[in-house]
Amino acid sequence: MSHFLVKETSFGNFVIDQRDSLQNSIGNNVFHDLFLKQYFDKYINQDSVVVDVGAFIGEHVIYNARKCKRVYAFEPQPIIFAQLCSNILVNEIDNVFTSNLAVWNELARFSFPEHEEKLFRDTKNGVWTAAGCFLKKDFYGKILGFPLDFIIK
Repeated sequence: MSHFLVKETSFGNFVIDQRDSLQNSIGNNVFHDLFLKQYFDKYINQDSVVVDVGAFIGEHVIYNARKCKRVYAFEPQPIIFAQLCSNILVNEIDNVFTSNLAVWNELARFSFPEHEEKLFRDTKNGVWTAAGCFLKKDFYGKILGFPLDFIIK
């Protein structure tokens, strides 16, 4: 059985993982970080270039892409990155540059838990989330980290 489904919200359509509490609330039309939404509405316009580091499944990416010139979206978690890209396609957004990289203050390698099940943490209420998984600096890690000014020239 697939844990993924597409949910329509007032700020876009999203492929969500039903096991993830944050993704479920996005799918239930809850825009997170309302203070950021107010900031986006006030300062982002058609000439803006937005950088979203830790873009998650693209809630802010999709919202801003409809208003601005270009969005650079960085998400190092491979499974979440695949959802981010799916959400950009589902919403027919064409002004987003995505990258499956970590943004860091120097060139580095990182690791995440190897298996999908380990990406999700069990909280006190028995719900799961992939948000907030921590990168571990690891010389042999598969995730590459770059300084932002190295990536965007």
